[in-house]
Amino acid sequence: MGAPTNVELNVVSMKAGGAVTANRLVKLDSTEGQVVVTTAITESTFGVALNTVASGAAVSIETGSGAIVKVTAGGTIAVGDKLMPKASAAGKVDVAAGATAVDCGVAMSAGGDGEIITMRLNPMGKSPANS
Repeated sequence: MGAPTNVELNVVSMKAGGAVTANRLVKLDSTEGQVVVTTAITESTFGVALNTVASGAAVSIETGSGAIVKVTAGGTIAVGDKLMPKASAAGKVDVAAGATAVDCGVAMSAGGDGEIITMRLNPMGKSPANS
């Protein structure tokens, strides 16, 4: 039997502060009650969007630590890699690198840029991934 492909633990609904695509990392927006996609390796991930919505619409977000989620790769990723939000990549994930990279999960499947992979979610990480 293979690894689980999706295990939801704590799904919440919030307003999208911009366009949000399914399987992308989101962070809390500066406007209360809203989320936007991540765009920097230093940003704390709030969760993973489960649906695609336009700005102002409600987006479902998996926020549970340890949840098994589908995410969009932003580079070449191997099973077991620590992951971070990819810089300037609209919510994609990449292999954690750099002193300020914030961990958002661990890859459970491999893939390349633009492919959907499975990740064990570690939301709201604040420590550098490489410490």
